Amino acid sequence: MRASVPPIIPPRELKPGARVLVTGGAGFIGANLVRILLRQSYRVRVLDNFTAGQRQYLSGLDIEIITGDICDREAIASAIRGCDAVVHLAARTSVIDSVADPIANFETNVSGTLLLLQASVASGIERFIFASSNAAVGDQALPMDELSVPRPLSPYGASKLAGEAYCHSFFRSYGLRTVILRFANVYGPWSWHSENVISRFIRRMLNDEPITIYGDGKQTRDFIFVTDVVQAIVLALDYPFGGEVFQIGTGRETTLLELIQLLGEISGRAPRLHWMPQPAGEIRRNYTSFAKAQQVLGFVPRVHLREGLARTYEWFTEWMRRQRT
Repeated sequence: MRASVPPIIPPRELKPGARVLVTGGAGFIGANLVRILLRQSYRVRVLDNFTAGQRQYLSGLDIEIITGDICDREAIASAIRGCDAVVHLAARTSVIDSVADPIANFETNVSGTLLLLQASVASGIERFIFASSNAAVGDQALPMDELSVPRPLSPYGASKLAGEAYCHSFFRSYGLRTVILRFANVYGPWSWHSENVISRFIRRMLNDEPITIYGDGKQTRDFIFVTDVVQAIVLALDYPFGGEVFQIGTGRETTLLELIQLLGEISGRAPRLHWMPQPAGEIRRNYTSFAKAQQVLGFVPRVHLREGLARTYEWFTEWMRRQRT
């Protein structure tokens, strides 16, 4: 006997004034997202354990903050109560750390996501946006798109792919309107604490330290400015259906050496380089087709790399100055 599939309930518009739970809301993407949600008249609740997120990123904002972990059932139940939608950003994001400790990566990224999905169904959540990554797809023919067969290279990528699978299954099994967004390499303001490559490079430049390059520096990434990623999240909140995955990137490929050259031109500094062997689990080349997101969601990246780097470098400089005064 085949398992029954819950009936598809006609979609309901998520109106301004709805309450959105942002897990990991004190992190880099979260700190940018909550500001845009507030401007669009959403009510915002943040769940963060502050192991990576920074409480000061949220200072002065009219939001609810719950200190707790996505692996804690009680914290999840408290955070999700009364919400209309969830944007799930909280995760362990380091590829290198996932190789060193895949169990810890699994517990947060897979078990935590499953617990949050389960609580969402129990609470009648309208929409669930899952922040995934190109790491879930792995090394592919380029440009990467939604039809690429996933072959993750790292435990981090595998954990994101598992999270995607649970999101799909919860849409089909329980009718939870899940939308998966696979982000390219995100950068921008509110990322002083972040270990993404651009944040690391700028911090080391400002501290007059050498930039570590793994391998030959010719590996490529699709760098997308954080406001473009936030645009995609907001569009996904407005999307009335579920069970979809969207690649979110710029469609442009940039080597790390090209990135360093741009940072040198923007900063007026001559970056010093420290070369290290290429670690396991890293993708060699990567850039993303956003054609489906454009067609279905209306997503179009707006910020060119040079402009985004200049805005990011300016934010880092000002943040560093404020922390020292």
